[in-house]
Amino acid sequence: MEAEARYTLVGVLVMAVVLALGVVIVWLVGGAGTRDYGRYAVYFQHQSMDGLNVDSSVRLKGVKVGKVLSYSFASNDAVEVILDIREGTPIREGAQAYVERNIVTGLASIEVVNPSAPTPLLLHSPGHPYPVIAEGRSDLDKVATALSKLSENGAQVLAKLNDILSDRNRLNVDQTLTNLNLITSSLAQDRRQVATTLASVQQAAATFNTAATHVSQVVDQTGASFASVAQGASATLRQTTSALVTLQRQTNDISLKLQTLSDNGMLEFSGLSRGVLDASSTLSNVSQGFANPRSIIFGPAPQMLGPGEKAP
Repeated sequence: MEAEARYTLVGVLVMAVVLALGVVIVWLVGGAGTRDYGRYAVYFQHQSMDGLNVDSSVRLKGVKVGKVLSYSFASNDAVEVILDIREGTPIREGAQAYVERNIVTGLASIEVVNPSAPTPLLLHSPGHPYPVIAEGRSDLDKVATALSKLSENGAQVLAKLNDILSDRNRLNVDQTLTNLNLITSSLAQDRRQVATTLASVQQAAATFNTAATHVSQVVDQTGASFASVAQGASATLRQTTSALVTLQRQTNDISLKLQTLSDNGMLEFSGLSRGVLDASSTLSNVSQGFANPRSIIFGPAPQMLGPGEKAP
């Protein structure tokens, strides 16, 4: 009995030690995971979460840097995905995340792409408990969008081709081809007339060139004539100018002579006037003597005084 009791006690102690070691290991592993990972949030609004599961890989440049912790719907109908990313992973401001799927298996993972320009690390986002990585677009989404636009453009092109190839347009094309056939037939029949017309045009061009040559010669001759006329006119102007100068000189001489003659005439007229005055004075004295004949016969009366005489 005592041996069995000892075996039981040893077994209990061994089990207790094993459980303690298990608890310690779990605590250490959980603590290490909490310390070595940082949490980020991504809000997907335009991409499908098909194939994405909890613990799906999170990759940066193709390297697995974390896993998907959880996902749920947010208030704005977007899918909130919480990521656990190892500490030390350079998630920068402006980084984008998109869902990338394996074409064969259909399983999805999260691919994070940093901006090409270096930016600070993404540490927090205002109003959110975790730093928020913006939603991006995968290459497949871009190709799908391009294919969708291409298909839309193709549909539009086909619709326009259908409009172009309508019955009415085909009739118009047939009529246009018929008219072109008629025009080419008419041109083939009128080749001789076209050749004659071209020959006439060439002859007219040659005649025009000849006329232009004659006109050039006439212009040259006219220019020479104008030059000679201009020289003659210049000589005539010089002669006229010389005659006018001579006439002006003679006019000045005549004016001086007339001035001299006028001055001499005025002097002679003044002397003649003085002679007339003297003669008139003499005639006046003679007339006074004839007025008293007695004084002429008997002489002047005693009471008459002569020049310079005074009464006694």
